[in-house]
Formats: sequence, C-alpha cells, structure tokens
Amino acid sequence: MSSPFSARPSGRRIAVRVGFFLVGLLMVCAILGPVIAPHSVDHVDPSVALQGPGLEHWLGTDEDGRDLLSLVIHGARSAALVGVGTVAISLLLGTLLGSVSGYFGGWWDEVGMRFVEMALAFPGILLAIFIVFLTRDPGLWAVILALSATGWAGYARLVRGQVAVLREMPHVEAARGLGASHGRILWVHVLPGLSGPLAVQATFGLAGAVLAEASLSFLGLGPQGVVSWGALLDQGTVLFLKTPWVATSAGMAIFATVLGVNLLGDALRDSLDPHARGT
Repeated sequence: MSSPFSARPSGRRIAVRVGFFLVGLLMVCAILGPVIAPHSVDHVDPSVALQGPGLEHWLGTDEDGRDLLSLVIHGARSAALVGVGTVAISLLLGTLLGSVSGYFGGWWDEVGMRFVEMALAFPGILLAIFIVFLTRDPGLWAVILALSATGWAGYARLVRGQVAVLREMPHVEAARGLGASHGRILWVHVLPGLSGPLAVQATFGLAGAVLAEASLSFLGLGPQGVVSWGALLDQGTVLFLKTPWVATSAGMAIFATVLGVNLLGDALRDSLDPHARGT
C-alpha cells in the first residue's frame, strides 16, 4: 500500500523530507546531546571568549568562552522537553474537557465552552510570564505548566466540535442502543476518530511551545539551570553588531526547529485531507 505522501508533487515531497530531517535532528540532539556535543556546558575557556566561527569552534564561542555548537546541541533538550511536555498536558486536558462538552451537550457544553473562551481571550504569553514570575526560580516543569495554562483551550474547542458530530454517527447510535456506557462509547467509538485532527493540532502546538519557551528565556523567565536557545539569543543581542554569531546560532536553531515541525504539520494535514491529496 503506497504512502499518502507518495502522490505529492516533488516540491511537497521535498518539504516533507526537510521537515523529517529537521525534526529528526532536533530529537537526536535532545536525546544524545551530552554524547555528540564537542564540549560540556560547564566547559569555560575565557581565553577564547567571543571567538568567531572556525575549525576549533564551528559556531564560535560566547562571552564566557563556551563552545556555541555545544550549547545549541544541549539547548535542543530543553526545547524538546518543553514542547513535548506542553503538548502532552494541553492535549490531555483539552481532550477531556472537549469530549465531555461535545458528547453530553447542555449545561456541560455551556460551562466548558465558557472556560475555553476565557482561556482563549487571555493573552497566553502574559499568563505564562505571570505564572513563571510567581515561581521566582522556574525549572522546566514550571515553564511547561505555565504554557499549558492556556494551551489546552485550542484542543478543547477542536475536540468539542468533532465529538458533537461523531456522537450522531450510526455506529455510535448503535453502540448506545446496545446499552454501552458513555465512557465506553467515548473511548472506543468516538475518540479514535479524533486521532488525525489532534495529531495535526499537536504538531503546530509543539512549534508554538518551542517559540514560547524561547520567548520566556529571552526575557529572563525561562527554565533556570539548563541551556536555552532563548537565553543564548538574549546574550547575543547585547553584542550583536560585534559578535553576530552568538545570536545567529540560537536564532537559526529556533528557526530550523519551528520550520521542521510546521512542515510536518502541513504534510500531515494534507495527507488526512482527501481533497488536498490530488492537488
């Protein structure tokens, strides 16, 4: 059986391959960072501080003399953990609330959707800044929870709309007529039909979480005690005209990650859309 990607025009196939490569590179760096990085994050050599790219330090060094390539590789772990953790929590909460609202309707739907509207109306990054600020010394989990505080709302709205349609399908009506419990109907007959839309939503949510974590770190509110691309970007902007490689290294890492995830998200969305496959 051919892959849904096989019928794509050559340009789209190239985009899919680029997306797979960039996301795969992120995961390799996140998992094997300490092994493949040329230096540890604690390796400091003031004698080569702010040294430009060269054979010894491919991306140059920062103001403390740390190897930028090593820092970028180690920073991939923070980006991946925050992105995956935020998506997992948001997906779980959003699916739970959205499925209950869409399936039962009535006042369940009214109350649930009011919470969703409030979460969507409030600027997510501002709430995340407030939550992180309250922790004073935020770690990875504090940042993940802060980004999940409003991240679940998009999943809830998507699930609610899908479940409201699926609950009227003949196979769901048949299961209900045979006396299946509400929990079994949701788990066995409704939620499996949401796997495609949720997978697409999760890919774009991952890209958004990586950007949000970099933004918090750029503002000095990111996870402490770990290497972050946003913190490197903040460090590089101070001396950008003199040493542009510091900010550029972190900026390109963020750009490549978000680009790769979005390319995969677009490919997944198109593969699940029968009208897009023939275009």
